[in-house]
Amino acid sequence: RGPSTDAMFSGLTQGAVSESSLELNIKGKKRSVLVLVPPGSKIEAVIVYVSLPCFIPISLQKQAVETIAKYLCASFKAKMFVLYEDSFDIPQINSVEDWGHEMSSVIEALPFQGKFVFVDNSLGKGIPSIWKLESRLAACVIINPCAWFNEEFHGSPAHKGMVKSITASLQPYVDRKLDECVNTVGNVCFAESTEDIDRAVSLYKEAMKVASDNWWLLQLFGPSHLQDFQPFCKSLPKLGEVPVVLLCGSFSSPVMVRETASRFAGIMLNAGISYIQDSNMWFEVEGEIPTKSVAYILTEVMHHEGRPFKVSELVAKTLLHRKTQTGPK
Repeated sequence: RGPSTDAMFSGLTQGAVSESSLELNIKGKKRSVLVLVPPGSKIEAVIVYVSLPCFIPISLQKQAVETIAKYLCASFKAKMFVLYEDSFDIPQINSVEDWGHEMSSVIEALPFQGKFVFVDNSLGKGIPSIWKLESRLAACVIINPCAWFNEEFHGSPAHKGMVKSITASLQPYVDRKLDECVNTVGNVCFAESTEDIDRAVSLYKEAMKVASDNWWLLQLFGPSHLQDFQPFCKSLPKLGEVPVVLLCGSFSSPVMVRETASRFAGIMLNAGISYIQDSNMWFEVEGEIPTKSVAYILTEVMHHEGRPFKVSELVAKTLLHRKTQTGPK
């Protein structure tokens, strides 16, 4: 059991941030990136935050992402680039490898040089780019990686049934039927009451009304990710000494998320697993404590100021006093 929540979060300090939008031109196509900086500070660190979580449009993520930036940017004089659904040429992406190339291309086009902290909140779509960008990475935080299954499960009747079920559940996203899309909320959002679910459903419906075409298209990658991610991951070589924190919701699926994190920890030489308190897959919507849990882990990573460190020691220090779930969802 780790330190109490109050004791852990007491060291978090918020500062002001200003937000702007950066337009990149990559191969003749425009890409939009959010930029968060502490006003008036000389920038000493860079964070690249990939924000493509499960089913959440950028408008519903922004409050949580901005809160995290307020904890990080002023304290560490850091600039945060936020990549989201409109940062990528999603219609041209057809494979796990395509995601790696696309994400690397966007990151390499950002207006900075040198090392950076990489935060991948995309179910693992950003993971292939870690190997491509390894020499530039000061550290990585991977949030809720998903779908590196064990050998026995992948391709089994149960796995095929999962893919079929997910495919069927995405039909409302194809048809853009908002009243049916909200049925996914209960599967991905941790809630302690029906009121919490009702609040999340209401927020989600409003966010979908203003979601871009790219976001709607992004949702349709689920079945291919469930089928193709595991074979791709098996082909990955060992990752060197880049510090990697694999950060899972404390109520996330053991089969989908936590076992995936364990497998990545097995091929990353300097990796460890920690948890987002009181969270399933939607920390951005689940309230103050899950968002502070993410900010706390990132703060501990940033304290190392780009110097090498042992993730096992960081994880031991930051082990959350949390609720846990037993058994697969």
